[in-house]
This record gives sequence, structure tokens and C-alpha cells, in this order.
Amino acid sequence: MQQYRGAVPGRRFVLDVAIPDEKIAIEIDGWQHHGKYLSDFKRDRDKDRALTLCGWRILRFAAGEVRGDVDGCVRVIERLRRGC
Repeated sequence: MQQYRGAVPGRRFVLDVAIPDEKIAIEIDGWQHHGKYLSDFKRDRDKDRALTLCGWRILRFAAGEVRGDVDGCVRVIERLRRGC
């Protein structure tokens, strides 16, 4: 799986997973990288806002969710793709 770059013009954001044709961004957050420091927390909020303003829909999953129930995560993604 390759990370996706270029979702927001002029920004250097990297998405964990993307469905570019549908503008769906999928981020997988581990506590070690995304919840430990206030600066990381703020950077994630900034990233979400910039993506949303450019028309992206964002789904965030905890790393443990993906490890423990990847099929459930895929079902959530498919629900977003269907519109509900």
C-alpha cells in the first residue's frame, strides 16, 4: 500500500490511504504518533480542515481498530462510498 501525496495543492500532506477519484482520505492513527503530543494533535486537525475545504471526506481509524477488525473498517469505507 502506497501513501498518497498531493491531495491539497500547496500543502505537503501525505495520506495513509486515499481513493482519489472519490476524494476519500483514510487515516490510521496510532497513539504513539497521533495522540502523544499536542503539536501532532493540532497538525491532524489542520490537515482535516484543509482536506475538507478541498472537498475530501476523511475517515480516521485507530491502528488497533484496523488490526482487530479490518473487515469492519472496510465496511465503514464502503458505507461512505455508497453515501450512508
